[in-house]
Amino acid sequence: MTLKRIAQWKKEIRVLDGGFGSECEKRSRLPIDGHKAWSSRLLKEDPNLVCEIHKSFLRSGCDVISTNTYQASPRTLSEALDISIAEAKELMRHAVRLARRAVDAVIEEESLAASPYGRKLPILIAGSLGSYGACLADGSEYSGDYSKNMTFSDLVEFHQTRAELLLEAGVDLLAWETIPLRCEVSAICEVMRRLPNAVGWISIISMDGQTSAAGDPLHEIALEVDKCDRLFAIGVNCSIPHHLIPQALANLSGIYDSCEPGNEDGFHPPPCAKRPGGHSNRPNVPHSRKILLVYANSGERWVPAKSKKSKFRGYWIWPPKTGPNLWARAMSRFAMRRGVHIPNSTTSAFHTKKDEQSPVKAQWVGGCCRVGPEQLVQLAEWMKPDEIYKPRSSSELSEHDTILESSTYARRKLSSTSNSVRRKATIANCGDHIKRLRSGLSYSRKTL
Repeated sequence: MTLKRIAQWKKEIRVLDGGFGSECEKRSRLPIDGHKAWSSRLLKEDPNLVCEIHKSFLRSGCDVISTNTYQASPRTLSEALDISIAEAKELMRHAVRLARRAVDAVIEEESLAASPYGRKLPILIAGSLGSYGACLADGSEYSGDYSKNMTFSDLVEFHQTRAELLLEAGVDLLAWETIPLRCEVSAICEVMRRLPNAVGWISIISMDGQTSAAGDPLHEIALEVDKCDRLFAIGVNCSIPHHLIPQALANLSGIYDSCEPGNEDGFHPPPCAKRPGGHSNRPNVPHSRKILLVYANSGERWVPAKSKKSKFRGYWIWPPKTGPNLWARAMSRFAMRRGVHIPNSTTSAFHTKKDEQSPVKAQWVGGCCRVGPEQLVQLAEWMKPDEIYKPRSSSELSEHDTILESSTYARRKLSSTSNSVRRKATIANCGDHIKRLRSGLSYSRKTL
């Protein structure tokens, strides 16, 4: 069954969700940034918001959502939230239930819309698991410095405990995220071998497209992951500069490709004779090649405060030629696209002649820090043109069917409005809903 799932997913082009933690920072009344539990504190203090954020990502067109557990472990949650270890474990399981609740709610909404241009793939729930450094809440996942105080056995035990909790709660796969160390990748591979029926992806944090944040060459990490059949995908996420994503993907995928000549410099894929695949010791393994994935930050840069003693931590800035409306265009350069053409698609002019296309494409693409539903709508429209709303003529539809399809379109275009409005906008009031859209009126919480 495990190999069948992997074989099916390798045929699919999927959109991942965005930065869950940064969306919590934006929408929560509680302080998230700087808290030791980060967004995981909402599992205890505002679980309804967790569910609503999942829904907003799903409504934007995502096919995979990740649980709100990136920075969670039983011990760290227990200390940060002043609860017992048993309660902390239950919170991690509850994170999966909240994600499942959101999926069920959105599926029900979409079934009411009855649009022929609806979702083509079943939604997957990924159990988000950050590196050991992420759970320390000190930023060490961006350097890997914590490895000095950890043994291989420590890393295996730490990650296995968290993975077992999420698998017991019913995630479809595990998402090992923002990993800076090759030794930690090896520990995660060992965990996956110990867990029956577990499958997942692993994503590396890289600042230069050549090495991980800790300095390990990406192609060496890819060789390590290639040995673990339970990890079906590999990629990069978080703070990698957008223009270096093609280089990172090439280094991660180059171990399979027959690109010549290859070299022994330690920072690029080795000569063909030393690569897995057609030129290696695994020539007949059908599941050895991994899916490539990428989910990068918005492109903003963090400027820290000048004084470490200051309560003001810093601020974000947009570099030149970047901005919130350009993120999806940047990601689409590295993304595969379903081969269905829809005339008059809103993505027909998405690229200009100046946009350079990456020779290496990622099959599963999404966003990381500070990427919200608004940006993912644009990416989903590019990657999945067969799911874009396309109105039929009035002669092909009854009046009631027209309202239902218009409701689907309106819900997609309102992905950035308040969730309370969307929740209350039912089929019964769709007519008024569409009239307001056409007249350009804005919504507020008092509208419905």
